[in-house]
Amino acid sequence: MAFKSRIMLHAASIAKYNTITLTSGGVQLCGIPVAKANDYYKASYDAAAMVIGKYSLYKQSWSPTDKVAQAANYSAIFIDPASPENIFVRQYHYPEASHWFDVENIPRQLWNGVESAETNPTLDFVEMFEGLPRNGAGTFQTVDAGGKYITYNNAGDPFANAEPRLKGIVLFPGDLFKNRN
Repeated sequence: MAFKSRIMLHAASIAKYNTITLTSGGVQLCGIPVAKANDYYKASYDAAAMVIGKYSLYKQSWSPTDKVAQAANYSAIFIDPASPENIFVRQYHYPEASHWFDVENIPRQLWNGVESAETNPTLDFVEMFEGLPRNGAGTFQTVDAGGKYITYNNAGDPFANAEPRLKGIVLFPGDLFKNRN
């Protein structure tokens, strides 16, 4: 029902907000007719109502005043098999079902001899989060008002005030991971 709700919401949004309506011979080839939006929103609402109360936000280590705890809580959402947020979860167990996600994302310092650091967060991704030094255009600030490069004593300093969700999913210079910097 959670998946159905998500799909119906997506379809309803396309129907309501999509402006591309390619037609051929009076037949719509792209998009969803606007008239179907309310039906899809209703189907989304009804499906969501069936799962309300069965899932909740993960708050094992949440603290409204502790950003370190908030970051740890956000990380744990994806690791704790008992998380009440788990809806679309697939369990992996080698050799029956496996993936390369951990292998390709582990930091180079923890290299396992096969692969590592194959996929890294891009600056565009990091810039979507609050708490970073920004220039007038809203992008990551690398130069001061005089045009000189900003330098830091610690490579992790520019990320010191990063939003907890970002610190919960991205390793920054100097961060401790599996007891290693």
